[in-house]
Amino acid sequence: DRGGEMALVRAKWGPQPPEAGASLRAELLFVAARPLVRDYSISLDLSGETWRTQNDGTPALGAIPTLKWLAGWRIRDVRRLALPMEAQGKAWLGLSVYDAFTLAHLPIGDDRLMRAGEGLRAILWRGEVVPAR
Repeated sequence: DRGGEMALVRAKWGPQPPEAGASLRAELLFVAARPLVRDYSISLDLSGETWRTQNDGTPALGAIPTLKWLAGWRIRDVRRLALPMEAQGKAWLGLSVYDAFTLAHLPIGDDRLMRAGEGLRAILWRGEVVPAR
C-alpha cells in the first residue's frame, strides 16, 4: 500500500467554463506527507463522452522529482490541456498519480471519494465545455 504519501491541497483552473479549441490552465498544489522515495507522475485529463485531452509528467515540470520530496514540502504544479474543437458538452476533469516506472496508481486516501468509486482517480470538476467563441 502506497497511499498517504502526498496530498492535493489546492486545485484551480481556468477558464471556467472550459471552451472548445482553447487551452485550460490548471494549477495544483501538493504537500508531501512524508519523505518520498519513488518517482511519481501526475496525470491530469479533461474528458467528454467522445473526446479526451491529457497531460502526464513529473510535477513542477520535472524541476523537483517526487523521489526527492521531504515531509511538509509544498509543490506547485502547473499543467495545460489543449481542448479539441469537438470538445463540447458534459465533461469531467480528473487527476491521478502513478509510479513512473511500474505505472501502478496511488490510491486516493479520501474515504468519500473511495465510496464514490474514485479509488485511483479523483474527479476535480464536472460540468459543461462551451463551444468556441
